[in-house]
Parts: sequence; C-alpha cells; structure tokens
Amino acid sequence: MGIQIINDYYVTIFGRRLNSIQHKGILFAYLLFIMFLWPLISSTYLFVPAIVTILPMFVPEFIFTQLWPNIKVYRTLMFLGVFVCTYVYVGLIMDHPWWAVLLHSMVYATFGFVYSKKFQLVPVPLITSSPELEKPNSDVFNHEDYKPFLNLKQEKCEWCLTIRENDETDCSRCGGPVLVLEPWIIQCGWCSSSNRRDLTTHCNNCGGPLPHIPGTPRLPKPTEAPRKLPKSYENRVRYWKNVHFIVGIVFMLFLFTIVFPIIGFFLLRYGIKKADNQIYALKHGVCTRGIIEAVYEDTSQHINGVHPICIEYSFVNQNEVCFGAISVWDETHLKRPVGEHQWVVYNTDNTDQNSIWPPLW
Repeated sequence: MGIQIINDYYVTIFGRRLNSIQHKGILFAYLLFIMFLWPLISSTYLFVPAIVTILPMFVPEFIFTQLWPNIKVYRTLMFLGVFVCTYVYVGLIMDHPWWAVLLHSMVYATFGFVYSKKFQLVPVPLITSSPELEKPNSDVFNHEDYKPFLNLKQEKCEWCLTIRENDETDCSRCGGPVLVLEPWIIQCGWCSSSNRRDLTTHCNNCGGPLPHIPGTPRLPKPTEAPRKLPKSYENRVRYWKNVHFIVGIVFMLFLFTIVFPIIGFFLLRYGIKKADNQIYALKHGVCTRGIIEAVYEDTSQHINGVHPICIEYSFVNQNEVCFGAISVWDETHLKRPVGEHQWVVYNTDNTDQNSIWPPLW
C-alpha cells in the first residue's frame, strides 16, 4: 500500500529528481552543516553563517511571490544579497581576505540555489481513485438524517429553490444558476470546525451560521448592525491568518537593517487595514445580494506552503456595481461556481469595506 504525500512535488537538483520530503531533508541537513560544521572548518562564529545565508532570501522571495514571479530575477537578487552579506560578515567583521569571502559566498549561495528549486517545482497530482467500498446496509439510508439525499438529483435554483422544469441553466424566476445539491463538508468561518453543510445550517461546535452552498435554502439576512463577532475570529482575521501581517512582523525583526523594517512596516499596515475593513463590514455593514465572479487558487502568497483560495464577487450600491475579494483557506471553496449568490455586507460610504456573510474559512 503506497503513501500519498499531500502537496507533493518534484525538483531536479544536479540531474537528480527528488520529491518534496527529500528536497526539504537536503535543505535541513545543509542548514545544520552551515550552522555548526562550517563555522568550525572556517574558524568563524557558530549560527551566524545561517543568518547570513537566510537573510538575503526574504526580499527576493517577497518580490517573486507578490510582485514579479521571475526566477532569474529572484536568483540574481538572492546571489547579490548573499555576496553583500558575506562581504560584511567575512570581509569586514572577521577581516578575512578576498578569497575567503568568495569561498563563503559559494557555500552560502549553494543553499539559496537548492532552496530556489521549489519555485520551479513539478506538482504531483493526488490519486483520486480509491478501493471499491462495501455496499452499506440499506437500513442506514432509511435514517431520518439521510432524507436530504433522497432528492440529490433534483435540480433547483440555489437562490430561490425553484425546481428547474427545462434545460435552462438559469432560473426562470430569479435568474440565479441552477445546480444540483451534493454532500459538502465545509469549515465553519467562525471557528474552523468541519460540518456537513448539506445536512445542517449552523456549526455543530460554535453554533454560528455556516456559509451557503448551492442547492440549499437561503439563510436569512444578517441581523441589523451593529453585530457582535467572536473575539477569536477577529484575532484570526487580523493576525494569525493574515499573510501580510505575518510577513511584515518577520521583516520588522531585522532591526539592525534599514530596508527590511521599512518594508515590514508597510506590509503590516496594509494587512491590518485590509483586515479592519472586513471586520468593520461584518459588524456594521448593510446587507445586499452579491454574485461570485471568480474562484481560484492565489499562488502569489502562502502560509507554510499552503496557498489561499481567492473569491472575487460583485454587488450593487446605489445602482453602481462594486467589487470585492476575500482569501479563504478551505479548499472545498474551489467547488463554488461562478454566478453563485451570497449575502454581502458593506459600508455604503466606503464600499472597500465589504465581506461575504457569513464569513468563509
């Protein structure tokens, strides 16, 4: 029985093909070499070479993932940064000759080169086939909880639940898309607990309303503002699931430099402002009908190698079409169709402050 690695990939290093575990293992082993063995060999300080190696990677990686995904530009900036940091450390602080600076630069740059291979990875598709399951006992399907499955193939409008009577893909009553309800395990936007959304409308853990899925009855409108949000949810939006905030904090830690804290400050400011706009809309926004315009994986940012799902949507404010977008982490949202309807809450005076209600994880 084989083992399937989630988010696996292949890289080719010096003509040898490696999977994700082998690639990360090589990086870890090489980092240990730079931290302990290399300082003993080269008569330099312990741990410091690791800082000199890793420090020049932050700005090139930010440019690659957020601004310009060009591997040649990334490596040029990375190698240049390694040489500058090595010259300051080995040439100026340690007062070693030029050939020592060159040797150290080659050792440190090798780690950066191997690390950069992850930007040229080849994804490995997940195995979708599974062994044939035993036919379950028919009594199970007579249970009260399984009644929603009796009409799974009955096609309904996902907004007003009108049953389709022809081959049209749009509802003849309200114009919404007509889709088939299917089993859908979704994470609660408030507490991240998993729920069978086709069987329940509220989270089994925190009791909060779950996001709508096509084919289910429309949830009632959100209560009138102001609304009270769980404090843990606000902290997660502002900090723990805020990519710009996390990257900004990391940059701000390098206080002994000039460039990194400045970049970190602006990233931090942007991340907090974006989160505050979403929280304000959820607390004080008015409700309207929104339509999903696009759903895709946002490869320009990630946390621990996982890319968020970007959902773009539109809504109308005083006869003007406005647009919004949110980043979510539950991969099941990739199934959401373009044209699906959702409640949207927004600030009538500043439409940049908007969000889908209830929030998505």
